[in-house]
Amino acid sequence: MNNKRTLRLVIGGLSAALTALIFATSCRGHHPGARGRAEREVQALVDDLELSPEQLQRVEQVKALIHEHHRQAGAEREAHFQTVRQAIAQGNVDASEVQQQLDAKLEEMGQLAHTIADVLVPLVNSLNDQQRELVLAKLDRLHNRMERFHRHHSEE
Repeated sequence: MNNKRTLRLVIGGLSAALTALIFATSCRGHHPGARGRAEREVQALVDDLELSPEQLQRVEQVKALIHEHHRQAGAEREAHFQTVRQAIAQGNVDASEVQQQLDAKLEEMGQLAHTIADVLVPLVNSLNDQQRELVLAKLDRLHNRMERFHRHHSEE
């Protein structure tokens, strides 16, 4: 496997892992323990990698970006809930409004993902061989777990 392909796989895998982390941290009320488990797994990986101070700074930047996103989302959640609830109660749900809100949320998540990638790519590029091997092993385990999850749920 060439280095460019490996780098693309690592970046893609880290993006997938980060997406899973973002999802898990946003599922507080829906999946008890998911946020804590995801945070523990990320912290265990960070500890195993023995990152340099510069690399740790990038990890902290990502954590801060996610934290700020959740803080803002939490502030908007109640107002959004009340708007949706009122529309349902009045029997007046507007499909185009729902689609606009979904598009806005997808755009917001896309912008967050790009911002996080801007921080993660230099981190991935700075990993030494041993750190890359640890990341790849973690990504393989995550991928296998996700595949088992999807196979299990597609059979139901």
